Amino acid sequence: MSQRASNYLVIPLCPPCHTGKHGIHGDKAMLKIRKVDELDLLAETIASLI
Repeated sequence: MSQRASNYLVIPLCPPCHTGKHGIHGDKAMLKIRKVDELDLLAETIASLI
């Protein structure tokens, strides 16, 4: 039986940012506009929690 990955690396997103046309699973346009990637979003999330 495999172990489930930790939720520590989960990035909370609103529905449009997650599944919308320009979201993470869309064409990623907002990531390109902001010049960030998923790891940058994770760093922003962690920083906001501190």
